[in-house]
Amino acid sequence: MAGLSYPASLSYVAGGEVKDLEKTEEKNLALNGGFKGSISFLEGAFYVKDKAFSYGLSLKTPEIVFGKENSGRFSAGLKGGMITKSGFAGFLGNPGLSGTVSPFSSDERTFSMMAFSLPGYTTSVNTRHAGFLEMNMSQGNWFFSGSLFYCPFRKEKRKESSLISGALQASWTPGWVFVPKLKIQMGAVYENAGYEEKKSDVWYEKYSFYYGGRANSGLISLRIGTGPYGGKPEFWIYFHSMFFENPFEKVNLAFRGNLVFGYGGTSFLAEVFYNPKTGLFTSEGKTLDPEISGKGTLSQKVSFGKKKSVSLTAGIGGFWKENLLYLDDELKLSGGIKLSVFNTAVSLTAKNEWKTLEIKKAGFYETKLNPVNFSASGNLSVSLKYFSLETSGNYSKAYEKEVGEWKTGLSMEGGISKIKARIKMETGFTKEKLKSADLSFLISGKI
Repeated sequence: MAGLSYPASLSYVAGGEVKDLEKTEEKNLALNGGFKGSISFLEGAFYVKDKAFSYGLSLKTPEIVFGKENSGRFSAGLKGGMITKSGFAGFLGNPGLSGTVSPFSSDERTFSMMAFSLPGYTTSVNTRHAGFLEMNMSQGNWFFSGSLFYCPFRKEKRKESSLISGALQASWTPGWVFVPKLKIQMGAVYENAGYEEKKSDVWYEKYSFYYGGRANSGLISLRIGTGPYGGKPEFWIYFHSMFFENPFEKVNLAFRGNLVFGYGGTSFLAEVFYNPKTGLFTSEGKTLDPEISGKGTLSQKVSFGKKKSVSLTAGIGGFWKENLLYLDDELKLSGGIKLSVFNTAVSLTAKNEWKTLEIKKAGFYETKLNPVNFSASGNLSVSLKYFSLETSGNYSKAYEKEVGEWKTGLSMEGGISKIKARIKMETGFTKEKLKSADLSFLISGKI
């Protein structure tokens, strides 16, 4: 009788950090480390970082095959511990667009209503303790997924702030002749979250008081598109409709949409978010003002040389946000260029930001968009078989409204890796003196 095979793996990481090297007093030394291991259907992780720890455990069932000609598949998974959240369910906690602007487009194209993963070395140790159950089934051109999430203690270990969430998702590939790879995906998420009582002694503050309780929120998503495949264009449209119940016995609606286009080396991404009314209360207990915001990135990559070993990418990106209640608008623009030759890559980026400010001129205040921040950065990375080098520098110039002055800063960091060992040095400078200097090291491997 042949022996059973149980594939297993174990990855480990150990590191440390010494902060404030430039100071004469006692240095701040921290040792970190942990591991992630798996054997067949079981996976676990445990990490220690900054005198705190994170852990997680995952159990997966073997895939069950069923149906005519074994065309059906079914599997289930259970995760517990300090697991991290991803997917569109995160919009119910923070529905607005991220203000981060990059001139280079992301290659990620996903449609996931709710997913959770075990902690990693870089995961925050403040991640909440929770449990997650997921079931997946496919049959022919259809794929279905259902999941349930429960987080019993969210703030100060108070049970009344627990979070319960469920999600459903379906995908259909029609197989039409004129668009053979067209995919239509639909999904929904429901959350019931507890929130604590809010008190404020400031009479003019918005929403200065409400009792503790529980609120419902939901999300309906649709994605339709195709590609990339066989050199054909890539085109995707996303639409998200959200509702939020708030402590004031009202329901707010919000909307979010995405457009993705790519062909050859051209990539275009656009996002928009619209919250039409005041009092939007998220599952994370945040209250948002009405706003409309947009974000976009356009980049072009050109490859040439033998086996296309040389590539040049140029891109621009922008973010715009208009507060529909107050004069609190934002505008960010960025541009960059990236050159890659074999295993060496060099990139240069610059970003400028504007915000609504009141500027005093001739005894009068004038309100308009004014520059508040400029930054420029350069990065260099070299990767060889047993050796890699990374270095970067950043220059910034920010306007401090409180003092009405511009403040400049310069930071540099670099790292050397050799056979899974990494040493990284970070420094920061101001005009007057050395601001900070940290040294960190990391050793990782896999068995």
